[in-house]
Amino acid sequence: MSASTGAIKSVSRVDLVLAFMAVVSIAIIAIPQDWLQTSFEIVPNRYPAHILGDVYVGGASEAHWLDKDSQRWACELKAGAQDPFCSIQIDVTDDRGIGVDLSEFDELTIWAKYQGSATHLRLYLRNRHPNYYVPGIDLSTKYNAIEVPVREIATGLKLRMKDFTVAGWWIIGGNIPLSDSQPEFNEVAIIEVQTGSTVRSGKHEIQLEKMRWSGPIVKQSTLYQFVIIAWSVAIFYILSYRLFIARIELKRQRTTQEELMALNASLSLETRRFEELAKTDALTGLLNRVGVRDILYKGLLDWRNNNTPFSFIIIDLDNFKRINDTYGHDIGDTVLRDAAQLMLNMVRRTDALTRWGGEEFVLACLDCNLEQAKQVAENLRSALESKLICHGSSVTASFGVATMKEPKLEKLFKNADAALYRAKQLGRNRVCTELFEENTRD
Repeated sequence: MSASTGAIKSVSRVDLVLAFMAVVSIAIIAIPQDWLQTSFEIVPNRYPAHILGDVYVGGASEAHWLDKDSQRWACELKAGAQDPFCSIQIDVTDDRGIGVDLSEFDELTIWAKYQGSATHLRLYLRNRHPNYYVPGIDLSTKYNAIEVPVREIATGLKLRMKDFTVAGWWIIGGNIPLSDSQPEFNEVAIIEVQTGSTVRSGKHEIQLEKMRWSGPIVKQSTLYQFVIIAWSVAIFYILSYRLFIARIELKRQRTTQEELMALNASLSLETRRFEELAKTDALTGLLNRVGVRDILYKGLLDWRNNNTPFSFIIIDLDNFKRINDTYGHDIGDTVLRDAAQLMLNMVRRTDALTRWGGEEFVLACLDCNLEQAKQVAENLRSALESKLICHGSSVTASFGVATMKEPKLEKLFKNADAALYRAKQLGRNRVCTELFEENTRD
């Protein structure tokens, strides 16, 4: 296997990997977020709990169980404390005394039953951390707090974890530094539900039924970062690899070129006879693509240096395949030769008529603007229609005409080809310019 063949196969494998990466990337971006969710659920009556009033802060409010098994309890708020309350505290630590880690979740859904006059209940997720927690002192747990509207909790109220704030009385009372005053959920030991801050008296019945936390298994931002990093690594590798292959190929080409130059010198191949053969189409005697290069280059230089117009005509014999299929390739070759000779007799000596391939010809018109080239094309079209006959039928052609507007031969070719395509679309046997103007027979 040659070095170039091996390189092509290797690049093909790389392209397959890129295609696979593209599919995976699209899948990652398009994957529904619900598919990447995980959840954690707490049913409070499966954990030890106790209820309390505000007596220990000088209040007179009282709490008592209505059904301890289902953790349904009642509170009677009474004046006495500045902010009267009752609460239930649920211990969610495990057998080792370690709280639950809720830091990876971004949403909490809470189900509860409430009867009373309050519009909100207060929810605390009390976290422990060595920076502030003192073992044995419950009040040293961080009070991550939120007030929830009671009208929605019966059917499941969704809360965002980022909406929790740390209770101000806890920060001030514990002289907590600013660095520790943000919500934390890495070790929640106690879940506490209190009567809300909007009521000061009355009877209230509360039952916390279920709490469910949900969050992404992998954050979408992390997935996007992975995709970006993967593509960056792949692109770097591919560019490095292809640069390496390009250097090998360049070295091989230089070696081949040196060998050919040595061979040409030893065999004296650069003779006029071989040069003419290399530039001429064997069937029609016209220039071929190699032979027309010098004229194309001259047209480009004249346009760039002297602002001399340079136009290009692509000619395609209409329905030529039908001639070959119906009458055979020998008749088709005769038609090509006759068409070439007919057109060659009509163009200027400074123009270059070329057989571009198959039934397609190209006419490079030096010092010829678009209107002049268009007229040349129309004259050729008319002559072919009237004089080129095959088995009693006229042979027609379609023409695409363009003129140089910028120093780019490929752009000139493209414009002429687009005009030819337009001529075919409009029914053939016509001339179209790059501006999609056309001349048709009367």
